[in-house]
Amino acid sequence: MKAKDKAVSSSDMKKWGLFLLFPIAIFAVIYFATPGGESKARELIVQARAKHREANLTAAQTNTPQDRANADLSREALDRAESYLIESDYANVIFEAQKAINSANKVIRQRAPVVVLSGAVRFQEMTGAVTVKRRGGLDYEPASKKDGLDVGDAVRTAESAACRMTYVNNVETTLHPLSDLLFPDALNRDAGGDGVFDFFLEEGGLTVKTSELQGRRRATVMTDAARLEIYPNTEARIDYTRLTKVMAVWVAAGRVDVQVGAQLATVSKQERLAISPNQNLGQPQPTLSQPRLKGPENFAKFTANQNGFASVSLAWDGDASDGYAIELSAEPLFAKPLRVRENYPAGDISFADLTEGVYYWRVTCGDLDDPRSLPSAWRLFEISGGDTAAPEASADRGRMPRLNVTHVQVQGYIVIISGRSEPNAKVMVEGESAIVDEKNGQFSYAASMPGKGVYTLNVVAMNAIGNRVSVSVPIEIKD
Repeated sequence: MKAKDKAVSSSDMKKWGLFLLFPIAIFAVIYFATPGGESKARELIVQARAKHREANLTAAQTNTPQDRANADLSREALDRAESYLIESDYANVIFEAQKAINSANKVIRQRAPVVVLSGAVRFQEMTGAVTVKRRGGLDYEPASKKDGLDVGDAVRTAESAACRMTYVNNVETTLHPLSDLLFPDALNRDAGGDGVFDFFLEEGGLTVKTSELQGRRRATVMTDAARLEIYPNTEARIDYTRLTKVMAVWVAAGRVDVQVGAQLATVSKQERLAISPNQNLGQPQPTLSQPRLKGPENFAKFTANQNGFASVSLAWDGDASDGYAIELSAEPLFAKPLRVRENYPAGDISFADLTEGVYYWRVTCGDLDDPRSLPSAWRLFEISGGDTAAPEASADRGRMPRLNVTHVQVQGYIVIISGRSEPNAKVMVEGESAIVDEKNGQFSYAASMPGKGVYTLNVVAMNAIGNRVSVSVPIEIKD
């Protein structure tokens, strides 16, 4: 007997289709609804970003077509992963993030071995919310002046926050508000004898100062848009916006070489170079000289009147025809100025209503949003109270702060000065604030010297009532 073919109705097909799709739908709902899928996706995104950043840096070093192509593939896959993350499509996030990591690893394997850094990194000044993410960590934690930084660490500044860092290999950096800086593995190696200490600026502003660098080496700053080599005895500022890839390089002194793909440019003293969103290098444009402050002298002291106010006049020389920007700040990083006057036409200004305290001031040609120069060096002055103090307090006005320099260490062109003052004292070396322990008054400061020779460093301690003492420290740089 022949078997009869049994026709399958459309309703039966629908039932079987639903039966087969049901477990798939359940699996998808469970996967996408559980935190595990999202958690893994976000974790891979973080890894992919780090890997791509490292691959990008390595590709800039090797400069081979294959490495650049793989770095581009990593970037494209990472972009897709981040798009899927917005849509909560975690399965595709994981797929594309892994592709980004794989492409990046093909580049990273080509780099030379990492060498040990030549010295420690220390916070010298800090104001506002400055945070650090240690190598291998996922979270940023509050930074401390007592802690150093190493390869793989990252520093972040919030709004109205900034920090200044010093390196024993004669490099000093200031990280401006709303900025992210990384000390990456991929660049910390001997790149043809040029690399000395390297930074990856992810976002924001960075000022770099170098003195004499041993072995004709240079400092390197990277962004997603460009690579910069900073020569010895150079002061430069880099501003970078990651979203638009707009970048500006200012040079106050020295020289900076800029590379964008195959394009090269040299920015010299009193020049500015802009990099457009389409990654085209323009020509360096001349800038104005930094204003030169005339008065009052640094560390000048004023006394408030009976109403608690003092009038202070500031003067400077400059070349601006369209005005100046004057900033008054309670700290030397100017992360959150107390007073700002912009488009000011003259070379002197008076503030008649300043109250008791220590003030730092500086001047820029143009306004702060559209400057014509880098800011001048800063000066400070102090306003103390009038004769309205209580009798028992006036007896302390003649008391001088303690200041003892106990140790001087020379490392190349860096001089580390340490000693003891008072817990509430402000200690400055050549006008720059030292780190003072609030418990016992011990202080330390790392000064970068310009080259070989004999120098005298002026160390000043100032107590809460404004009295100050100074010690001159002779230094000889031999090598």
